[in-house]
Amino acid sequence: MANKRLDAIAKKFLLYLFGGLILMVILVVAFSDDAPPKDKDSTAAPAEQESTDYTPSERAPIRFSSSQAEQFMQNLCLDLNQTLMRKKTIYVDDRKVYMFMSVAENGMTCVSTVSEIKLEVMSSDCGDTQTKINQWNAIQDGARI
Repeated sequence: MANKRLDAIAKKFLLYLFGGLILMVILVVAFSDDAPPKDKDSTAAPAEQESTDYTPSERAPIRFSSSQAEQFMQNLCLDLNQTLMRKKTIYVDDRKVYMFMSVAENGMTCVSTVSEIKLEVMSSDCGDTQTKINQWNAIQDGARI
C-alpha cells in the first residue's frame, strides 16, 4: 500500500519536474539574446563600419559539452560542500539537458539540471536520499521528453 502511494507520488513529482524543465527550456530558447554584441565605438561613418548583421542560420548557438557541464557542477558542488555522485543526459525538445545527482554533508541528496545552452543550474530539487535515488533511477539516460 505504501509502495503504491510512494510510486504515485514519485510519478506525479516527475511529471511536475519535467513539465517545469520543458517550460524552462522553452523560456530560455524564447528569451535568449541571439543578437550580436553592439560596437561601443559607433562614431565611424556608416560606410566604414563593418557589417555585423547575422541571420539566425548563419550563427550557430554555443553548445556546452557534457564534460564542460560536469566541470561546472564539480566547481559548484565544491563551493556548496556537496559531492557530485552521478550524471546523465536527457533530451527536452531535441536540446540536451544534463542532470546531476549530488550529496550534501548533511545527508540531503540533490538532483540538478544544466542546459547545453548556458552553464547555470536550471533547477535543483533536494530531499532524502532514498526518494532522490528512486526518482533518479526512474529517468533513463538518453531519454527524450
